[in-house]
Amino acid sequence: MSEARSPLSGDFLLNDMGDYFCRTASLWAYLTESLLDGNILEDATVRAHERSRTDTGMSDLSNVARVDVDISRLRKIRDMSLEFSHQVRSTWRPQTPMTTSPPGLLAASISPFCDATMSTKSMSVSSDGDQRSLKTRKLLPDGHLQLQADVGHRSDDSDDSDEDLFPDIDMEALRQRGKGNYSCPKAFHCTKGGVDKEGNLIIFDRNSSFAQHCNKHRKPWRCDIPGCPNPPKKRRFARRDGLERHKTTVKHYAVA
Repeated sequence: MSEARSPLSGDFLLNDMGDYFCRTASLWAYLTESLLDGNILEDATVRAHERSRTDTGMSDLSNVARVDVDISRLRKIRDMSLEFSHQVRSTWRPQTPMTTSPPGLLAASISPFCDATMSTKSMSVSSDGDQRSLKTRKLLPDGHLQLQADVGHRSDDSDDSDEDLFPDIDMEALRQRGKGNYSCPKAFHCTKGGVDKEGNLIIFDRNSSFAQHCNKHRKPWRCDIPGCPNPPKKRRFARRDGLERHKTTVKHYAVA
């Protein structure tokens, strides 16, 4: 009979190190969200305006501007810490089920399809008033992908498909009417509407809107007409009407 492994053996130590890094990354994300309480930020802004009004009669707004810049930077740090938590957990435990986070963790900034700590509320979808749990999802390996540059001729209607990067999203469930808190599984790497101009994650609060966004990546509709002049990577479409428009407006050459 083989001897039991010592708790101090190398594999146990490596496992503990990985788990420790995951927990500290999640704790950092929770800490930044907890400290950046909306009331605290609002109070800081109000105090800055009051000081400006008292000291200069609102003629000098430099202090107000400085506070606004600081708040923007802090929010950026919060978003970065949440994204870092995603990346650490998906790297160490890419297929570990999602766990419940400490109260107050910003669910809106975490994809429900990520293997990350998140609130129980963000793990459910309402349909006709009922809450139904979604299946556990894993974070897609964005960090290991070479993302293509966004060039001018690319569009949402016809483009390279990311369907193979979205294997765990239950599109059938998203067809049902309901609400939830969703963000793109590609997180801050999304170039198709998942990030706003300020660099913040877009939150999709309806099943239908999130499904439409996923289709921008998946390109589920494909032109199957023989003689299609488009290259193979340009024969996929995000919308059915885009495919139909392509079929009716683009000349397809008959294949003998």
